[in-house]
Amino acid sequence: MHASNETGLIEGTPVAGGVFDINACAVAMDITNEDNIAVIAGIWSINECISKQPVLNKSIMTNSLYCINGYYLIGESSTT
Repeated sequence: MHASNETGLIEGTPVAGGVFDINACAVAMDITNEDNIAVIAGIWSINECISKQPVLNKSIMTNSLYCINGYYLIGESSTT
């Protein structure tokens, strides 16, 4: 099956993809299991980890899908 069937785009249409910056940082830091964390210091200070369960009780800033099937990226952040 071609992606054109799923999207309605004409076959051969150029398509680009990207990733959210904090997800890209976790990938670059090789966060591949629940034992590791990523710490980002910049305009924002961001601490993140991956989990098979999202945190839904509003105690953290973000949950997003991660590039490893079945995992979420759990993040807490504040301005630096």
